[in-house]
Amino acid sequence: MEISFINVSEDYEEEVNFGIKTKETPTNIFEIKCEDIEQYHNIFRGVISILADYSTRLITIISEPVPLKIPLPYKQTVLKGKKLIQTDFINSSASGFLENYFSESEYRNSNDFLCIGEVQSWEVKPRPEFTPLSFIDLKGLFAFSEDLKIIQCVVFQAGFHSEFLAKLEEIKS
Repeated sequence: MEISFINVSEDYEEEVNFGIKTKETPTNIFEIKCEDIEQYHNIFRGVISILADYSTRLITIISEPVPLKIPLPYKQTVLKGKKLIQTDFINSSASGFLENYFSESEYRNSNDFLCIGEVQSWEVKPRPEFTPLSFIDLKGLFAFSEDLKIIQCVVFQAGFHSEFLAKLEEIKS
């Protein structure tokens, strides 16, 4: 496993693959790169166990009516033909579902990520612009690559950054 840091710029959303633009500016951006699928799944489960200790939600934005099978309570809003789905807080029992959700291509036609915070508002912009979102108490956003090699982390509170990396180090060892 390798952790690489990305310089935070005004246009950071172009550096990450979330498909969104936050009104908040991140303090840190880093990627966790895994050597193989087995390591990815082990790190993924560790990241989920860390995030389950925080107010973490699954957020997905879809533009077509896709029958999502989410076994978590959620609310949805529809705006200009796009649907934003925000679950209640996840817990460690959701790990298996999330692992399948983020590794199955049938779900990957949407912008989906884990979020420590709550979506306050969102706008729909014509493509190729990013979907603007604003949050309440945003600490971090976490996305998972389709090739099952990279976990992207965008952190909005410096204290959370060091706390998360310390817990990740415990999992790694």
